[in-house]
Amino acid sequence: MVFINLDQKTQAHFQMVLEMHQYLVEIPIVIGISKTKKHAYDAIKNGFFDYWLLPFNEFDIRKSLLKLRKRMPGPRNHKPFA
Repeated sequence: MVFINLDQKTQAHFQMVLEMHQYLVEIPIVIGISKTKKHAYDAIKNGFFDYWLLPFNEFDIRKSLLKLRKRMPGPRNHKPFA
């Protein structure tokens, strides 16, 4: 899992994630973090898995973990996150 601060060098980060999707077979989970919603749409459009506003909280983390669980194959009989 990779966390990228989108308050700095935004365009370079978007380009990097787009290139990862072009050239890598296995792409890491990329979550953009920022103080504002300014880059949220562009982050998702450019292949980010999720976008968190600072300061993020437990709900943001749980939401991303559940989204990741839904996306990943495997047994579905494990216990929910505590």
